[in-house]
Amino acid sequence: MVKSEVFGSRPSLLKPLLEDIPDITLFSDLWLVTAVARINSDPASRYLLIKECLSRDEFFQVDLNLLQPFLKSSVPHWLIHLDDGKVLLEWEETPYEEVTEDELVERIIRKTGCQMEAGKGKGSKLASPFSRFFRDKMGGGFSLTDIDYLAVKNDRMALFEEKSFLSDNGGLVGYGQYLSFAEIHADVLRKSDSVMWWLVFASDGQFLIYDASANGFPERDTVRHKRWGQMVEIPSGELEKVSEAEFKQRVLEFY
Repeated sequence: MVKSEVFGSRPSLLKPLLEDIPDITLFSDLWLVTAVARINSDPASRYLLIKECLSRDEFFQVDLNLLQPFLKSSVPHWLIHLDDGKVLLEWEETPYEEVTEDELVERIIRKTGCQMEAGKGKGSKLASPFSRFFRDKMGGGFSLTDIDYLAVKNDRMALFEEKSFLSDNGGLVGYGQYLSFAEIHADVLRKSDSVMWWLVFASDGQFLIYDASANGFPERDTVRHKRWGQMVEIPSGELEKVSEAEFKQRVLEFY
């Protein structure tokens, strides 16, 4: 049996716990843009990390440079706020500027060494402005991976991915997302004791942790789910069950 997960509609169980940890800077609405390997397979140029700001106020308050010590130097990181066809952009060349969506498309293509290909469809009306822009404008030469939470404190960073797919044998992750996680682990994050990465399968008041910073994302067999397609199953033996209080304590101990 697989518990259902409706993407984008399930309230986060992790977010209120993370917001309750003193003195952390919590980043959400993060996207990794990746040129597909058949166009650009060079890990030194195919990635772009984007923090989407959902308001102008947020755009001018976020300091994305806090993430720089934990990212490989080859991974640029941009702030973006989209509003009715206009784009506020902070990138390595300017503190910020206003550009059109077409100009943003060209800059993403140039930064990732990619090229435009025919796309596969329109973005959902329930998705965020950047996700809709990406699906509508960027075509099929890219992949887009969302990152749930990056939490920075005391020169340390934790990455949390919240999942709720559980089978009788373990935790399930979409096959494409699992491959993207493997790329982030290998090509985007610096290898350091100051970086922690957990996949957290949260359901029914319990938390099952997969320690990706220690175990990585090895090749695994896939299973097919009738609604969500190909999934990777992380066996129960690789997941650590903790309570809400234990989860918070473990995070505090990391910092």
